[in-house]
Amino acid sequence: MNIVGRGFARDAFIQALSAEAFVRAMLDFERALAAAETEAGIVPPDAARVIASVCADLRLAPDALAAEAKRSGSLAVPLVRALTEQVARVDGRAAAFVHYGSTSQDVLDTALVLCLKPCLTDADGVLDAAAGRLAAHARRHAGAVMLGRTLMQPATPITAGLKIARWAAALHRCRLRLAEARERALCIQLGGAVGTLDAIGGKRAMVRNGLAMRLHLHEARAWHDYRDELLRLMTELVLVTTTIGKIARDVALKRHRVRDPEAVQDREQQQRVFGALAERFSFFNQKMCLLRRGLGFRRGEPLDVPEWGYERDLKLDLLTTQGGRHGQGRSLGKRTGQLLNCFNQGRARQRTLSRSAPEASGLLGQTGLGAVAR
Repeated sequence: MNIVGRGFARDAFIQALSAEAFVRAMLDFERALAAAETEAGIVPPDAARVIASVCADLRLAPDALAAEAKRSGSLAVPLVRALTEQVARVDGRAAAFVHYGSTSQDVLDTALVLCLKPCLTDADGVLDAAAGRLAAHARRHAGAVMLGRTLMQPATPITAGLKIARWAAALHRCRLRLAEARERALCIQLGGAVGTLDAIGGKRAMVRNGLAMRLHLHEARAWHDYRDELLRLMTELVLVTTTIGKIARDVALKRHRVRDPEAVQDREQQQRVFGALAERFSFFNQKMCLLRRGLGFRRGEPLDVPEWGYERDLKLDLLTTQGGRHGQGRSLGKRTGQLLNCFNQGRARQRTLSRSAPEASGLLGQTGLGAVAR
């Protein structure tokens, strides 16, 4: 991971996705494969012990492997070659069973999954803690009245607790979806050259099960040609990032965009309620802006909309997608600006912010996030 990526990533991600960790994961695959094939009666026990010992002691330079991969087309090719040569120095007969029955894609995909696993564990813990703290913050401010908005204009009062509870519920849903995607994606890859494990024959199910158990992953049929579960996992991670970015944007706007004359009395309370969240979330909001603009990190228009949406504003970003031709997208964008100006000029006179808070105890008094507003 380069220096720019390290500036955004958590320490657990940096370690798990490092070049050294990926090489170690590939060697773990080779060690577990030999052990599983021994259990199935395919590889002699002595050969499996030699392979396991060499995998534990072998230290390969990631840069050297990358240089070799440019010529061979796969990182697995130079790694398996180096492993085989080292095993042959110890036991020439055992070298014939290195990487037996598998293919380069099996090594690379399983290593990727092994590296993703600690990242997802860390992400789950962060989401759990964040949702819990926001829920507690929502209960503390269950009776704090704040200005509600619709079409970006002042509207009926709501409570700060309700606003924060919705953030907590969104993170909780992200955690549930990510957990489901994780269970389906964290699987071994073992299919051989064409996905049928022909070299192993009728013992393929036993070998798959043994490999999965040793690597603490789920068993699965070969998925090298259908990667939808891995894609779904990546999509859920994008949704997590989008959701947190939306919350960060909301906090930044709550703290800094209180400009309406009707909200003067409400400004001090909003600073008190959201001030504790502002520093951390504002910093995250800056990072999200850099990812979007400075690095050209584009996830597609539908995923950009919820992040920029604020207090039921007009979701006209859906109308200005890249599909517009002959200037249609630019025209829609220009007319959108004109429409918003008309809303500002014709703002209806708003009622004075009421001091009586809407009833919210039934919502925020729930112990679980499942009952929080969706």
